[in-house]
Amino acid sequence: MNPDKGGKVEYLVVIEKVQNNYSAYAPEVPGCVTTGTTVEQTRNHMKEALEFHLEGMLSDQEPLPESRGMEAYRQALEDSQGVECYYCHLEIELDKLRETVAVPA
Repeated sequence: MNPDKGGKVEYLVVIEKVQNNYSAYAPEVPGCVTTGTTVEQTRNHMKEALEFHLEGMLSDQEPLPESRGMEAYRQALEDSQGVECYYCHLEIELDKLRETVAVPA
């Protein structure tokens, strides 16, 4: 994805119930993971993790991952294998990230 377009990006987030807490990942953003004690806390942590991860990518002048829409859902459902999961989309405002990261034009 070309960050010069500005605006917003939206990614699927999968939140899984594990033994004593919840873990979350964004299938479209490899390496972006977090944990929390509740679904809501995990969702909030994941928003922060995505912002931090995308800031790093922009700072390193890497292209942002494309959202795969329903394909991401289909694959996440296939991968869940009966684990208790919650799904949501998180929207990240690229202009807010630009306030802290100098993005070359």
